[in-house]
Amino acid sequence: MAPKIDIQFIYKKNKYILYLLILFSSNYFSQNKTLAEKKHKYWALERNYTYEVTYVDSLDKLLSYETLTLQPTEKVWERDSKQTLVIFLSNYSSSDSALLFQKAQNGLKRSWMHKYEEGVIENENRIWIHPLRQNQYVLTEIAPFPEVKLPLEVNRSWQSMLQIYEGFGSFQGDVKSNYIIESREARHYKFGTLACWKINSEGEHTKLGKNGAVFYFNKEVGFTEMNYWFYNGYKISLKLIDFR
Repeated sequence: MAPKIDIQFIYKKNKYILYLLILFSSNYFSQNKTLAEKKHKYWALERNYTYEVTYVDSLDKLLSYETLTLQPTEKVWERDSKQTLVIFLSNYSSSDSALLFQKAQNGLKRSWMHKYEEGVIENENRIWIHPLRQNQYVLTEIAPFPEVKLPLEVNRSWQSMLQIYEGFGSFQGDVKSNYIIESREARHYKFGTLACWKINSEGEHTKLGKNGAVFYFNKEVGFTEMNYWFYNGYKISLKLIDFR
């Protein structure tokens, strides 16, 4: 006589094994999600950067001053899956927008925005960000973008190429940029003094000539200053005033 098979026992046993597999899988993916989130140091969700921004003309006349906040999201940027999304929050005045709207440097008069999105990159090789390039700051599109190559070391240099499309009006063209880490300096801010790497950069636009920027980067905080100069003598400077 064949032995009696306890169907109910087998079902309960398999159900228990299935439960363990689900529990293990949940823990595994949860741990890996945490690891994925931790890979972002500068563009992590809990980060927040506030800069004071000055914009001057070729005679050093102040055209605008405001504070601007950069908020990382750790979400994939829909325009480029290799980049993550950050949000720029602008605090411009209505008088600035009324005056400078008529003087768009690229010939395109677009509505100003208090909030807009850009993409950033952070990996083991580089830290990179689209500059603030909306409203009165469109000139930053033709200058070298903020970028740091890792590991950081004095005299390290690199190049980049950028194609600017017709969406940027008269700025359409190519920019070839050169970067070099020049030194490590103590920089003073409202919240204290930081040891920063100084990255000097210069780019040449196919039609508009040379533009450049000096970036300061702290290994624990990120970009602390972005000081731009342009072919027409105008300048834009960002200096960190608060962060978390």
